[in-house]
Amino acid sequence: MLLWRVVIPLMLLWLRAAGLVGHAVALGSAVFALVVLHREPAQRPARALEHALTLTGIGALVVILAQAGLLAALAEALTVDGARWPLSALLGSTVGTAGLARITVGLVTVSAVIALRQAPASRVRRALLLGSSVLLACTGALASHAMGRMDGQASLLVVTALHQVAVGVWVGGLVCAAIIALRTDSVGNAWLRPFSTVALAAVAGIAFTGLGLSLAYVGTAGAALGTSYGAMVLTKIVLFAALLAMGALNHRALHGRLTLAPWRAPRAADAGGSLLVRRRLEVEAGLAVVTILLAASIGSAPPAADAGFQRATWSEIRAVVFTPKWPRLSSPTLTELAAASDLSDPNAPRTAEITAWSEFGHNVAGLFVVAMGILATLERLGVRWVRHWPLLITVLAGFVAFSVDPEGWQTGTVGFWAHLLSPEVVQHRIL
Repeated sequence: MLLWRVVIPLMLLWLRAAGLVGHAVALGSAVFALVVLHREPAQRPARALEHALTLTGIGALVVILAQAGLLAALAEALTVDGARWPLSALLGSTVGTAGLARITVGLVTVSAVIALRQAPASRVRRALLLGSSVLLACTGALASHAMGRMDGQASLLVVTALHQVAVGVWVGGLVCAAIIALRTDSVGNAWLRPFSTVALAAVAGIAFTGLGLSLAYVGTAGAALGTSYGAMVLTKIVLFAALLAMGALNHRALHGRLTLAPWRAPRAADAGGSLLVRRRLEVEAGLAVVTILLAASIGSAPPAADAGFQRATWSEIRAVVFTPKWPRLSSPTLTELAAASDLSDPNAPRTAEITAWSEFGHNVAGLFVVAMGILATLERLGVRWVRHWPLLITVLAGFVAFSVDPEGWQTGTVGFWAHLLSPEVVQHRIL
């Protein structure tokens, strides 16, 4: 039971992330089915509409299950001394009401998918699916920072809901397009062209609403650089820029303004029919999902604007982060760690030795990643002897298993199950 209570905060984070991904896939796939595929019915791949509707239903089901899991985890967290779940108190709260709303809208979306499958030409059922999927994305704002703001709550809720809708249309559409392209044998990519127009509108919405939310929750450059919330927002912006770059290249290729002859698929019949377009689409969809997962982490951190003086100064950031230095390739021994730190307590304050051990592990893991990137590039250039570079992942896994959390099995100070009572350790194990 104690382990369950410790894991609850991590469960809430991962379930929230699953819900965000679910409603994005549901909305994006619904828009893809009702707008993109509807505009090019003659050029779309076989069963594309069926795949898009299936993804819409799966996304809505993920939201339902994730939200039910969130309510169950919160009920367990509120339970005192093994008593029954306080369902009346939970469901009467703002969190409970928002959870029930998301579950209800998710069920309506699943029902709309089933109904539209039976009558694909019905305008009423199309409108029901589109409306319910948009509303499902909007309910994501009910679990955001906007609900906890005292000033400007209504406007922040509206902006957050619009942000969720724009993200859903783009990210969910990318996932839907990538899966349809992967599961079909269509000739060319002309059927993807309408999505590039939809994506442009969604990207504009993301940028506009994202700017507004950043001004509300971050506010200043000092808060952006000196808090964990600001750092995650900046990371999200970098990922967004990378997605925009790949999206721009795909847009040019799909509309015939980029020559991709060396990358053409064997059966490509037009300027948009390239293998590179599809591969880039898959990478773009993957990065987009990672960005949503990062957004879930941002939602669990206090806004940077509320940090006050509890933030790193520019001189501290420059000295620790932006000052170039060689990777740490040596670490304290386990004996030195045991002498300087209380390894029997996973939550004990960090010492200089623990920090050095952590830096060593992260730096060496980074060198492994760099090596794999170089070897993968050499393989693409035709160097055959490096084709087994993925085996380095196994070596990296072994290194991480040894170097992470030194108070665990390496020293025998803390048992395996007792070690998992630390939320940080559990997160390390999951990741």
